[in-house]
Amino acid sequence: MSGLKVSSLKAFWKTLALSMAVVAGLTLAGCGSAPPRPDPVVTPPPPPPAQEEPDIVLEEPDEPDPRDAEEPDSYIKPPHMEDRTVIRAALLLPFSASNEAARNEAASMLDAAQLALFERGGDSLLIIPKDTGGRAAGARAAAQSALREGADVILGPLFAESVTAAADVAWAQGVPVIAFSTDRMVAGEGAYLLSYPPEEEVEALSRYAASQGAGAAALLGPTNEYTRRFDQRLRENGAMPGGLSFATSEIYPLFNADASTAAITRLDQSRGSFGALFLTETGDSLVELAPILSIHNFEGRDTLLMGSALWRSQITLRGVASLRGALIAGPDENAQTRFENAYRAAYGSGPSRLASLAYDAVAIADHLAGARGRQAELKLANPQGFLGAGGLFRFDQENIAERALAIYELTAGGFQQVQPAPTRFPPES
Repeated sequence: MSGLKVSSLKAFWKTLALSMAVVAGLTLAGCGSAPPRPDPVVTPPPPPPAQEEPDIVLEEPDEPDPRDAEEPDSYIKPPHMEDRTVIRAALLLPFSASNEAARNEAASMLDAAQLALFERGGDSLLIIPKDTGGRAAGARAAAQSALREGADVILGPLFAESVTAAADVAWAQGVPVIAFSTDRMVAGEGAYLLSYPPEEEVEALSRYAASQGAGAAALLGPTNEYTRRFDQRLRENGAMPGGLSFATSEIYPLFNADASTAAITRLDQSRGSFGALFLTETGDSLVELAPILSIHNFEGRDTLLMGSALWRSQITLRGVASLRGALIAGPDENAQTRFENAYRAAYGSGPSRLASLAYDAVAIADHLAGARGRQAELKLANPQGFLGAGGLFRFDQENIAERALAIYELTAGGFQQVQPAPTRFPPES
C-alpha cells in the first residue's frame, strides 16, 4: 500500500464510523484510568482500487463450511454484512493495563490490525477488539464475551497467563487462539504462539557461526529468563544446528559489575574451547560490559560475538567500537521494511516492537476462514508456512512459530544484513 497516506486512512475510518451503525465493541475489563480505545467494532472496508500485490502471501483458503442460516442474536453482524458469511476475529489486548508500556503496545497492535484489515482482509472479515486489562481474569472474561458474540478465532492475548485463560475457554468450543506471548509453556491445546521465541535466534545464529568455522560456542549473560532460555537451548542435545557444539556458560547476577567481570575472566581462561560467544546482556549494562570484553580481547572484529535481537533497537550500540562486528538474528529486512513503511505512511509514526504480530494475526484469521477444531489445526499446520510482515514462518508441532531469520552485523551505521532470511523451509522430517 505504498500509495496510502495518513489522511486517506484516517478519512476512511472516519467515514466508516459515520456511515455505519455503531456496534458494541471494546469491552473494558481493567482499570478505568487509561484513555479508552475506540469502541466500534473494526469492520472491513470495501475493496480498494487496484493495488500492488500483498506483502503477506497465504495459501488460498478453502471455502468456509456452510453456517447455520440462523445465528444467535448475540452474534455481532453489522448491517452492511447481513448478506455475507461473517468471519469474526476477536483481538484480545491489554488496552487498560496498569502498565503504560503495555497500553501503548496494545494501541500500536490495534493500529497494525486495522492496517492489515484495510490492506489484506476479505470483505467478510470482522475484528472485535476486547480489553483484557493485562490480567488472566480479564482475558478469560474477554474470551467468553467474544465467544458469545460469535468469534471464530481469538487473536492474542499478550501475556502468558492470559493466553492460558483465554485458550481454556476458547478451545473448548474449537476456537483457535493465535497468541503473542513468548512463553513456550502456554502453547498447545488450541493456543498458537506467533511471537519471536529466543530459541529461534539461537538456532539461526548457531547455523551462521558454524558456517564461519566456529566449532563451539560459549554463553555470557545475567541471571534472567532470556539467558536461561538461551542457555537451555545451547545445552539441548549436545550440538546445535550446523554442527556447532556447546562449550560452557558464565551466568552472573543482574547489575553486578564485579560478578560480570569475574565471569569474563573465567571465559578468557577457557578461550581455546570455543570460537563464538553468545551475549544476552542488553541496554546500558551491555554498554558498560563492552570495555571489559575488549580488555580480554573479546571484540567483534576478533571473536564471533552473537547477541540478542533486542540490540537492534538500541541506537547507542553504534558508538561502541568493540562490539562492531557482533551478530544478531532478526526478521527478514525487506518484509519488515515494507510493513514499517506502510504503518508509518498510515499513522505518521513507526510501529511498536510487537505490532507486526497483530498484522500477521489478521492475515491468519482471514486464511482460517472461520475454520474451527481439527479443520483449523490442519490449516495452521501448513509445512510451507506463511509469508508475513517479518518474513517466512510456520507453526511447528508444538504450535510455536518457527521463523526464517536473517543475520545482521553491527556497524558504525547500525545493523547491516550479512545473510538474508531463507525463502523456504526445508521439508519436515
